[in-house]
Order: sequence, then structure tokens, then C-alpha cells
Amino acid sequence: MLLTILMFFAGLAILYYGAEFLVKGSASSAVILGVSPIVVGLTVVAFGTSMPELVVCLIAAYRDSGSMVMGNVIGSNIANIGLVMATGAVIYPISIQRRTLTRDLPYMIFFSGLMIFFSFDGTISKLDGAALFAGILLFTGYSIRNAMRKKEDASSVEEEIGDIVVSDSKLWVELSITVLGVAGVVAGAYLLVESATAIARFLGVSELVIGISVLAVGTSLPELATTAIAAFRRHSDIAVGTIIGSNIFNIGSVLAITAIYKPLPVTREMMTGDMMVMMFFSIAVIPAAWRLKMDRVTGVLLLFGYSGFIYWIATYRTV
Repeated sequence: MLLTILMFFAGLAILYYGAEFLVKGSASSAVILGVSPIVVGLTVVAFGTSMPELVVCLIAAYRDSGSMVMGNVIGSNIANIGLVMATGAVIYPISIQRRTLTRDLPYMIFFSGLMIFFSFDGTISKLDGAALFAGILLFTGYSIRNAMRKKEDASSVEEEIGDIVVSDSKLWVELSITVLGVAGVVAGAYLLVESATAIARFLGVSELVIGISVLAVGTSLPELATTAIAAFRRHSDIAVGTIIGSNIFNIGSVLAITAIYKPLPVTREMMTGDMMVMMFFSIAVIPAAWRLKMDRVTGVLLLFGYSGFIYWIATYRTV
């Protein structure tokens, strides 16, 4: 079991650095080729940052572990708010931008609701996946249009891109970095899925439980570290948009593409329990977003809620 745990963390590290190389290499390549930084930020970077979760889910689906896919998506969305965002707020109160309240948060709740709606027949089908993916394309197009029209949105995206892109590099160098990143993501994802499956068998729990807890928390650790650092530097307002955007892409991109590849089974317990918890955490952000600030009290309450959820999963869920 010790070897399996080491393999899990090795896979997590390889996945993280592979994703870093993939995003930086592909974004830099696009800018060198003359693509607008705004378009790069809202397409290449946005989809690139979801690549680790997507490859993990595709490998799990290939192994007929559809419940692990569902657990990873649901668990990641819950952890992003109840663990990552909450921790950032506890460290230092988070300022929330108005566009998060008027655009990003409604879209996150909409995609969560759409996921639940598509689950009523017990399956996220290929058609459901195509509809979700069409939704993320519309959201991306809408975001690009807004960024082009509003200076505030444009400057925010360009600032984010400025920390990622190396525009004075050579194209072949950045393409090589991209290929290396893709290899790292695939290798890390494979190790994660293999080790997570082995852990589930050893503990005698379902792959859904492992996906919601261990796998979801593991893939959320990079975001947790980034948000904690941003909070210590008092720049956590940037992290909020990234977290909510990640939740949107987890459903509209990761879940959607995986379902297009292979339909995903949904149990009644999953729909009435886990997905409702995911929706609860999504809605729980509204009061803070309305005030344009998430304070320490809200952060502590979210952390308590997340801890309670993990305790319930670990203690009472076996399927």
C-alpha cells in the first residue's frame, strides 16, 4: 500500500508539472503565432488548465470506471469552494469582482443544474455531453466578446497571460515544451487512476468514493497552494474567478468530453446526495458574491461544511 500511495503522489506531481508545461508552452506558441493574448487566455489557457482532470477522466472512462469520473468532477467542484476558496478566505478575506457575481457565478450554477437535469435518466449520454460542450463554447465566446469590449476584463486577462507567456522565445522551443507537457499529463493521469483504483480496492470502498474524496482533493491541491499564496499576498480576488471558472469547465469541458467518448452512469444516490451537495456549495457563494467579499467567518463555515461532507463520505458511503 505504501508503494501505491507513493505512486499516487508521484502521479500528482507529474500531472501538475506536465500541466504547467502544457499551458505555458501552448499559450506561448499561440502568442508567438500572433493570436491575441485575450483569445489565448480565454481559450488555450482556460482549456489547458482543465487538461489534467480531462485526461484523468478519459483514462478512468477507458477503464470502465465511470463512477470515478463522476466522483472526480463532483468532488473537485465541491473541494474548489469548500476547501480551496474557503481556505483563501480564512487566510485573508477575499474581494470578489462584480463580473463574478453577474456572469461567472450564474453560469456555474446553471451548468451544475444542467448536469443534474441530464442525470435524471440515470446516464450522462453522448448527446448530453455534446449539449454541455456546446454550452462551454458559448460561454467562452461570450467571455471573449465581453473582454474585447470591456477594458477591465481585458486587462485582467492580459495580466494573467503576462505571468504565463514567454513571447520572446522560439516557436520550436515552446512546441517542444508543449509536447513534454502533454506526455507528463498523460503519464501522471495514468499513475493517478491506477493508484486510486488500487486504494479503493484495498480500503473496500467504491471508486465513486475515492473519486469524490482522494482523487478530487489530490487534483485540487495545486489550486489550493495557488490560492493560499494569493491570499497571503492579498491578491486572492484573482483566485476566485479562476476557481469558479474551473468549476464551469469541469462540467462543460471535462465531464462533457468524457461523456461524448463514453456515456457515464449516474446512480440515484449520486444524484440526490453528491450532486445536491455540489449545488449547495455553488449556491453558498451567492451571499458573499452579493457583498463582493468573502470574509473569514464564511470561509470557516464552508470549511466546516466540507469537513462534514468528507466525514460523511468516509464513514457512511460505501457505494
